[in-house]
Amino acid sequence: MEFNEIKAPYEGLLYEESKYIVYNFCTLCSLLKNKKLNFQHIFALVLTEEKYRELLKALLNEDSDLEVYRTLLTIEPSIASSKYISKLGRMIGTNNGK
Repeated sequence: MEFNEIKAPYEGLLYEESKYIVYNFCTLCSLLKNKKLNFQHIFALVLTEEKYRELLKALLNEDSDLEVYRTLLTIEPSIASSKYISKLGRMIGTNNGK
């Protein structure tokens, strides 16, 4: 969702607040990992490590993991087409099938 696609005024505020929270979360992850992480790596951390996912879920005040993923994809839609994320998704899918 782009800013110009937002219908109600409060949606714009929610979008900007979510974006602010996610970018601060990215900074925190970079500090905790002690290296610069791009958005794809942050998304991978949220997908694979429960402690990061639960922290972001609490910060965004979301109830489900899917809402957290949706928020991340809304803020940075290009990660959906990332080869790194596609490969990670296949690895996760293979591990869940065992």
